[in-house]
Amino acid sequence: MLGALLTAGCTSTNQVAAPVDAGVETVVFTTSADRVTVVDVATALLVHHDFTITLANERLGLLQTDYASVGQVEAMRPDTGRSHIALNDLYMRLTVNSEGRDGIQLVQIKGNFQRMAGGRAPDRLIGLYWMEQLSSDMARALDADYVARVSDEIYDQALANASLPTPNDGKREQVYRGLKALGIVGAILFAATLAASSFSPSSSR
Repeated sequence: MLGALLTAGCTSTNQVAAPVDAGVETVVFTTSADRVTVVDVATALLVHHDFTITLANERLGLLQTDYASVGQVEAMRPDTGRSHIALNDLYMRLTVNSEGRDGIQLVQIKGNFQRMAGGRAPDRLIGLYWMEQLSSDMARALDADYVARVSDEIYDQALANASLPTPNDGKREQVYRGLKALGIVGAILFAATLAASSFSPSSSR
């Protein structure tokens, strides 16, 4: 069954133009909240920012989203005043992992970034800025602190260096379908990994 799903996902991906990999970033903070609370807070925050949750496991402290446009994330935060054309074709998928260590939860958030159109932009830096905005909100809701690495000044400079073509709505829709197919395959692989770890000998100790 898993093989069939993977084949279907890969077939769909091959039928459309592939997005451009824009890198991966990871942020970490600690909280005294329990694992279930971390997943619940992360879910509520990300759904509010128009992410679709593709996988959630409170027992394991894991959460994964589908790809969402950084532009729509910014649009859900109208007080920022930091909209830019470079955000519209940049997409990110987030994975949240909460692991208990010495009585606290170590929360790791990984962002995968993809660009759907041509042009030049420091996508990894731009994506990290918005990922850190969400991480700061998440930490605050969990009575924790997260100190961002990308300041407003660095972000503004990154946007000033962006050089992008005029958006092509038809191409964007085609590549978005490919991105959704990649998200489906990623969720299936992630679920398979969880299933394998749940039934491994070490998981019963």
